[in-house]
Amino acid sequence: MRHGRPKLILSGLVGVVVIVGLIVGLTRGDDAPPKLKSGGPTLAGTVAVPTVTGPALAGGTDIDLAAFRGKTVFINAWASWCGPCRDEAPDILKFTKEHPDVVFLGVNLNDDKANATKFNADVGWTHASIYDPNGKVGFDTLKVTTLPATIYIDAQGIERGRTQGVVTYEDLVSVQQRLQ
Repeated sequence: MRHGRPKLILSGLVGVVVIVGLIVGLTRGDDAPPKLKSGGPTLAGTVAVPTVTGPALAGGTDIDLAAFRGKTVFINAWASWCGPCRDEAPDILKFTKEHPDVVFLGVNLNDDKANATKFNADVGWTHASIYDPNGKVGFDTLKVTTLPATIYIDAQGIERGRTQGVVTYEDLVSVQQRLQ
């Protein structure tokens, strides 16, 4: 009698996982931005990027995404306290140095300004970042769900995909070549 019990429990767990997966899949909104699939970026989508503006981390005038219309733009959401953000920083630095034709814009989320500024200096980034201490731009406007996240926008202002998690230099180059 006892031999059948583990199979029954396992069957029940598998059933719960399937049901949860279906619920998550069915409740995902049609307006959700397209995502790049792991194993190499796959571009797809026709989601127009919303209005994105915010104060520059380094001070000065506000940054407005609309100012970059006509250019390929990669937006990277990051924070100084995010370990994976630190892991991807060298690849982002290499890409921005070698591909100045792509506008690279950071969005620093839920962070202390001094820590974010120090992170920028430590990793050598020179691209602009929006300072977003309350997550309004990143979470509310851009619908970022995890850090880091990189959003790929074509010259017409259409989001073509995103990477949720660490992005590599190779990923960035691959996307850049297909969007140009």
